[in-house]
Amino acid sequence: MPSCAICGKNLPMLGINKVRLKGGDVVCFDCVKKAGHNPMTWTKNLSTTVDMLQAEIAGINKAEPEKQKSDIDIMKETFDKRRSSLGLGAKARVSDTFRPDKSFYKRFYIDTIHKKWQALGPVHNYSDLVSYEYQEDGGTVVSGGVGSAVIGGALFGSIGAVVGAATGKKKLSDYVNSMKIRLTVKDMNNPTEYIDMNPVRIRMKRSSGQYRKNLEETQEILSCLELIIRESQKSQRAPENSKTTDAADEILKYKKLLDAGAITQEEYQAKKKQLLNL
Repeated sequence: MPSCAICGKNLPMLGINKVRLKGGDVVCFDCVKKAGHNPMTWTKNLSTTVDMLQAEIAGINKAEPEKQKSDIDIMKETFDKRRSSLGLGAKARVSDTFRPDKSFYKRFYIDTIHKKWQALGPVHNYSDLVSYEYQEDGGTVVSGGVGSAVIGGALFGSIGAVVGAATGKKKLSDYVNSMKIRLTVKDMNNPTEYIDMNPVRIRMKRSSGQYRKNLEETQEILSCLELIIRESQKSQRAPENSKTTDAADEILKYKKLLDAGAITQEEYQAKKKQLLNL
């Protein structure tokens, strides 16, 4: 009675539960499976020796066993890859200096602690954002930026406001194909970034629920962009206000010295002009 050349298990003379190898040795189905082969479809058995098969078994045993993926896991991976290719599933580039605590539809991330943000490109400081502009089919609907007021629709006061801002006197199409937010940043190599709010290019009717949903998501991101610009401007003005306060305190100090007769009127006026940069 033959036996498996690897595990030594007895094998019947007849039957298909054994596989013949190069040199005439036979092995059981279980050992063939351990080597990663299907014993019913394996065609390289006659060119494989016992030593070769044992090496394959040893290599698989040393390797970390791979977790079997369910059909749901495979479908999810495929879906995520598809979303990522369309710009829908971009992940925040988390680091020690960028840990976003606010996320908007996997398109826009904000770290309110470190004062940084990220769209689908690199991470930026608040101060890097120069302006933003929302476009529908290439036409500007709303825009805002450093040193300027929000123009068009007052950040979407209503659907009618958006329509009016986008079209002016032009006739408006009943459908929308493209919805994008254009960002201008302080980067000479890549001064423009886009957040695509309709990356799959669904042709939406303006009266549809999908269009209104996309518009609400867009409004939320634009509101955050406006707040980022205002926060940046506020931070930049703070040092200037501090300098003004310091100058006023110094002038008051010298005025007291003048009143006390410690300095002359000429000395006081000279110091005052110096502090006020006159």
